[in-house]
Amino acid sequence: MTTSVAGRFAGKTLGDFLKVASGIASGAVQEAALSHLLQSREQVDAPGIRGQLASVLASLPPESTAKLLGAAAPVAAAATVVGTGALLSTGQQSDYSLPVQASMQSRRPSAFTTQPYMPGTSPLTNDQMGEALLNQQRYQHQLNLIQARQNASGGMGSLPDNGNISDIIGLAQRIYG
Repeated sequence: MTTSVAGRFAGKTLGDFLKVASGIASGAVQEAALSHLLQSREQVDAPGIRGQLASVLASLPPESTAKLLGAAAPVAAAATVVGTGALLSTGQQSDYSLPVQASMQSRRPSAFTTQPYMPGTSPLTNDQMGEALLNQQRYQHQLNLIQARQNASGGMGSLPDNGNISDIIGLAQRIYG
């Protein structure tokens, strides 16, 4: 119970701090933007892109533009912090995040896998025979799935529309009988 109270207090304190910090950052950005926008009217005649940018900024109302930039500053700062954290966390991955097969490939195969499946009767090794049996099982499952889809599309195995219990029992007897 003490950890939940401490957690609530810490969360409230952090929330209050972020509110105050974002207000201060927003005000500072708003003041800096307003002073820059007011100075940009003087630089309209500057050569090149600086003059073009100053003419665009001079055409905007400076107070509302400064308020908009001040309101966007805490959001941009939070996005920057989250993005930086995401970039830093991608480089720190544990060994458990690696695929299982990558660690298995670096090891030497055991002696059992290279032995003949049935000595004297099969040219395949245990490993090759295991793959062949698994492929055969996959193929059989695919055939069963195709057959089940064909039966379902043809109406076999579906319940009758009237929902009568004797029809359902008759269907079960046809399937399992």
